[in-house]
Amino acid sequence: MKTLLLQVEDDPQQHAAVGQAAQILRRGGLVAFPTETVYGLGADATSVPAVEAVYAVKQRPLDNPLIVHIAAVEELEEVAIPPDSRAGLLARSFWPGPLTVVLAARQPIRKAVCRGRETAAIRMPSHPVALALIRRTGRPLAAPSANLSGRLSPTTAAHVLEDLDGRIPLILDGGPCRVGIESTVLDLAHGPPKVLRPGGVTRKMLAEVLGEPVAVSDSEEDALISPGMRHRHYQPRAPVYLIEASVSEGALSDFLDELSQSGRSGKLGYLGNRPSIRCRPDVIATAQRRGEAEMARHLYADLRELDRLSARVILADMPSSSGLGRSLRDRLSRASSGILEEREGKIRSAGGSSEKNERIPEFRAKPQSRKERKERERSFSQDL
Repeated sequence: MKTLLLQVEDDPQQHAAVGQAAQILRRGGLVAFPTETVYGLGADATSVPAVEAVYAVKQRPLDNPLIVHIAAVEELEEVAIPPDSRAGLLARSFWPGPLTVVLAARQPIRKAVCRGRETAAIRMPSHPVALALIRRTGRPLAAPSANLSGRLSPTTAAHVLEDLDGRIPLILDGGPCRVGIESTVLDLAHGPPKVLRPGGVTRKMLAEVLGEPVAVSDSEEDALISPGMRHRHYQPRAPVYLIEASVSEGALSDFLDELSQSGRSGKLGYLGNRPSIRCRPDVIATAQRRGEAEMARHLYADLRELDRLSARVILADMPSSSGLGRSLRDRLSRASSGILEEREGKIRSAGGSSEKNERIPEFRAKPQSRKERKERERSFSQDL
């Protein structure tokens, strides 16, 4: 299969490429398209064969749910059954935008997308190409990130091509994604509101609109109804280690010297703003990012760039545990092989979630279970 990459530069509602993509979708095919978060791999959400093709192309585990994308707030009740007024209130406040709500699904969405569950994850993206594509297709679109399962999410059309060239017929190029990390997922179907996956809409923002507390998921069962929570995700080829903010410059310098002298070829990659690391000749540092929003926008692109430059290990500053930093922490923790901490003046590594490990001085990190990761997260601030 030849994969076409078509740019959408003018009014997407009238653009010929969007019309071509809509025809493919109506025939049961797949199309990659931009959203404000990441590029999505779209299929007709009312078609069982089309949704099954998404899982096959991505090599996605069948128990990992998909998000259903709609193009208007009024379409929410066509695909789901809101339990009360909260869903409409959130939709009017945050849509179009990076918020996904989990609600009881209507047919035919339940049959095609839910895979035995009664709920579906639904959102309205804000990217004009995504909205035009949904409207011209005339159907809601089921769309996970447009990459091979477990790999880094794509935030440009070129990233999609890296993973899916020859696997899908068409990619719509709408430029780089504005937000850069996946949407917040909020469960409204099982009692009080609960964040299942942190994203661009924070817990604090949700609580202010709802006028009630918003919980954070801490159970394995919750992962069954939210995308991106049960399996390894967001991983570059190189192992990733996160640096706790409490690590001193002296201990870190000694650690990096030892790591560079370990006999392995290749440089160290770095995401962060510590001058003592950025200036080292054995380090490939990405561009400095000012603020969490800019870091989120470029996170996956920066990790892909370090892979392209053949970094053998990637080190990243640990983001904060509040606001958008919590979402960044979630994505990097899921990619990591370990968290670097200072103990008695020496660097040691606590377990990460990745199975890929680089021998680091005096310690090899072991994979971290979801339960262990959740226990660690609960020790951080719960403010979003």
